[in-house]
Amino acid sequence: MRNPEVPVFFDFESGELLLPGTKARNEIYAEAATKLYVGAAVGNEVLASASEE
Repeated sequence: MRNPEVPVFFDFESGELLLPGTKARNEIYAEAATKLYVGAAVGNEVLASASEE
């Protein structure tokens, strides 16, 4: 897992736009996509149970 303290796309201190490699981008995508997928699944369960009431 990557260190969230290390900038990947933009360095606020220097103002530089960073160009991460494929591995770094894939790691970020995998982390974010997992959270979004789980959030959507939980949200759908909540919506389904609310419509049954």
